[in-house]
Amino acid sequence: MPTRTDLFQRYKQHILELPDLEETTLKSEPFLLEEDPNKQLTIYYAPFEYINPNAKVVIAGITPGLYQMRQSFEAIRDLADAPDEEALRAVKQRGSFSGPIRKNLVTMLDDLDLHHHLGIRRRSTCSARRTILCRIRRCCHTQSSIKGRTITGRARI
Repeated sequence: MPTRTDLFQRYKQHILELPDLEETTLKSEPFLLEEDPNKQLTIYYAPFEYINPNAKVVIAGITPGLYQMRQSFEAIRDLADAPDEEALRAVKQRGSFSGPIRKNLVTMLDDLDLHHHLGIRRRSTCSARRTILCRIRRCCHTQSSIKGRTITGRARI
């Protein structure tokens, strides 16, 4: 199953031409997909289109945060000359559930003994996506904010 890259094609050059990866640059007009001023909702593009066709597990989050958005843009810039599929795969590996949440996710998956069911070593559960076992998915693969704060599941809409 090929990765859908229509949005990526539209935004790739903008990502490569960014002067920096600061919040105001990332959350700027070129990447704004949708906005609802009444709900104070903003949705920005983040390149999380890659789908792992060999995945055995799907891990779903709500929406990437600013840190994940920054990591995804960084991966695209680092792999500017790579084929799109390779660059988008790197985005998933580097940006999905990155930052402090990754340690918590690994602990939760280890507590569920997921590693046992996948036939991998403990504490490597989260890095299993590198060995083509997990499909990391977001309910909303774009960076979404309410009142300027990333949607975490705790915000009232």
